[in-house]
This record gives sequence, structure tokens and C-alpha cells, in this order.
Amino acid sequence: MRERARALLAGNEPPPRPAGWTGNRLVPESTEFWYGSPDRVHRRLRHDREQGQDGSWQRLRP
Repeated sequence: MRERARALLAGNEPPPRPAGWTGNRLVPESTEFWYGSPDRVHRRLRHDREQGQDGSWQRLRP
């Protein structure tokens, strides 16, 4: 199975899919990362995507 996956990734064509299947591409504008702690002081970070750049990070308050 791994060899078949490598062969599919090596090609320049999209992988085959059954007839009638469709797909959607999701490109988020921002992503929030949340890490909970037992002491209820959670760590939250948000990454905002900016076109043509790495984007910006922001620490959010709990």
C-alpha cells in the first residue's frame, strides 16, 4: 500500500477518485491553537494568514 501511495504522490496528476465524487478545498484565514491546563490558565494562540506572507501570531487571553 505504501508503494502505491508513493507512486500516486510522485505523479503530476491528481489521484484518481470514483465517478460522482466531488471535493472542496478549505483555506482558513485564521487558526486558533488552544492548550488547556488543570489550573484553568489556558494558553491560546491565533495565527492569522496574510496573502504572500507568513502571517502573524497573537497570544489570546483566556
